[in-house]
Amino acid sequence: ARGRIVPDRFCGMAEPPAHDVAAGEDLSPFFEVAELQTYEDESRYEHPGESSPAWHEMLAEQPPQQIPQTTMVLKNVPCNYDRQKLLGLLDAQGFRERYDFVYLPIDFCKGGNYGYCNINFVDEASATEFATLMHDFSDWEIPSKKRAIVEARRDGQGREFLVEYFRNSDIMHKDVPDEFRPLLLENGQKVAFPAP
Repeated sequence: ARGRIVPDRFCGMAEPPAHDVAAGEDLSPFFEVAELQTYEDESRYEHPGESSPAWHEMLAEQPPQQIPQTTMVLKNVPCNYDRQKLLGLLDAQGFRERYDFVYLPIDFCKGGNYGYCNINFVDEASATEFATLMHDFSDWEIPSKKRAIVEARRDGQGREFLVEYFRNSDIMHKDVPDEFRPLLLENGQKVAFPAP
């Protein structure tokens, strides 16, 4: 497998802090092809996940019970899953055109994902169905003993929240490859992410 690398300051960050890149800074030299590691023993692959400072940077003030719970966090994703495999899984499980935001954070330095992803569904019924169906899921496309955990995202809900959370993040820098960025969709088709 082959992948890309980025500056050291991004390594180990599931969601790089906003405004860390200087205006106009060219990161393209850092995105050189590199061999990816494989993880036969996925327990060795540790990640900061929701403990990272950036994860708590933008807390929603509205009481959770007053907002539709459409944003789910799928945890224990096998580390060698990429975004395309994840989208294939969602569609195969019957959720094609029922989600409008997907972000699978990638460790640029090690090449694998961090073991979780954010998915926003078009309505609360779809999100609830996903949580019921995918909790304890283990029929991954690649060999893995991991069993999925599904939880509602705790610091904010909805597509609008996610767009505002990520639109000014370094992960949206022009030199970050598209497959590593959050994906925004409408009716199952990719649409442009709003500018900062």
